[in-house]
Amino acid sequence: MTTKVKPVYDPNGQITDHQKKSILKLCNYDMAFKDKLILQATNGATSSINKLTQAQATKIMRKFDGHKQAQPQESSHEANWGNFDPKNPQHVKILSVLRTANITIKHHRWGEVADMKGWFCHFLHSKRSPVQKPLNKMTKEEVTKIIVALEGVAVWKMSI
Repeated sequence: MTTKVKPVYDPNGQITDHQKKSILKLCNYDMAFKDKLILQATNGATSSINKLTQAQATKIMRKFDGHKQAQPQESSHEANWGNFDPKNPQHVKILSVLRTANITIKHHRWGEVADMKGWFCHFLHSKRSPVQKPLNKMTKEEVTKIIVALEGVAVWKMSI
């Protein structure tokens, strides 16, 4: 029976398995998000978690204190306008229409989900969106306009 050797902190040493797991947990196991976070922490040097030093990993973990999910620093243009309220029936309708249009992404836990952070967020920013503001700040009438536009996208995507 072998016992694990307790890792010794070496600021320039390779990241430990525990640090890797902690960073992945902070990122909610979203690999694209993790890559973006690591790129930001390393000033664009790498997006690979395996190339981090222990000091860089510790810096990332301390920055987010392990109490909440990490959020990369983004400009207001890149912020997620697709955040939605699952208790709002209009927001749930948007999820349904996006799934109908096959505008989905893979999720490690839920399988395939509507692409709210990517496609939908970019749609809300675009000129093609009838209302260009975050979903959570829209009135009922504005959300209705978004739903009608998305239903048009779904019809178009089903026809091609």
